Amino acid sequence: MTAIVLALSLGLASVFATAVLRPPVADSGETATVVDLNTAAVAELLVLPGIGGYRAAAIVARRRRLRFRRVADLLELPGVGPHLVLRLRSRLRVSSSGITMERLPE
Repeated sequence: MTAIVLALSLGLASVFATAVLRPPVADSGETATVVDLNTAAVAELLVLPGIGGYRAAAIVARRRRLRFRRVADLLELPGVGPHLVLRLRSRLRVSSSGITMERLPE
């Protein structure tokens, strides 16, 4: 709310609307890659904006012990917040094949 008031007071309403309120648009006709959290390799995860080596490794490590049931499960990982999940949700999916709550033997 503070950002909105500040943007309006500075006459930056159009900049604020462009940067924050509009959803991201795919670049020049490219189709966005959809990645499955339960099957993607680290290299596939690195294609996603905001996912670097640390987060990709954390996703793979988490699914080795407990598969993802939904995209929002990403919030359980360190360094992943609601903004990132909202930004990526259209580019992520969770496979429904197999047992979704599978725990690997130790």
